[in-house]
Amino acid sequence: MKKISLLLCCVLLTSVVAYGQLNVIVQGDNLIIDSTGYPPKMQSAYILMMQKCNQCHSIERIIIGVQSGICPLSKSAFTKETTTKIVTRMFLKENSNMTRENARDIVEFLNFLLEQKTTLVKKTDDNSGKVWHSFSSSR
Repeated sequence: MKKISLLLCCVLLTSVVAYGQLNVIVQGDNLIIDSTGYPPKMQSAYILMMQKCNQCHSIERIIIGVQSGICPLSKSAFTKETTTKIVTRMFLKENSNMTRENARDIVEFLNFLLEQKTTLVKKTDDNSGKVWHSFSSSR
C-alpha cells in the first residue's frame, strides 16, 4: 500500500495545471475521491463506480490511472480516448454485474475525472482534513 501511495505522490508531483477539482483523500491505507463538489450526476456515477469497480480492484488503481494516464497493470494508455475500451473490457467480465447504462455512466465519470485538478488530503483521526499539497493532473 505504501508503494501505491508513494507512486501516486510521485505522479502528482510531476503534473501540469488543469482545471476542476479532484480531491483524493487518504484514510489510513485507503484512497477515496471526495465527490461533494461534483454535479449530482457525477456524484451518482462515483457511487456506481465504487460499487461496481471495487468488486474486483481498488479505487487506488483507478486514481493512479487517472493521474498518470497509464493503466497500472496493463501499462496501456488511460485517456478519454481509451476509457470506453477499458470499461467495456470490465463490463464483459462474467461477474461485473454491470448494465450497459452502468458502463456508460462510469465512462462518463472517468472522463470527467481526467479533466480535474488534484488535491491530496489526509484525514486525521477526528475526521478533519489536512491538505498536504495541491497538485495538478497532467493533460
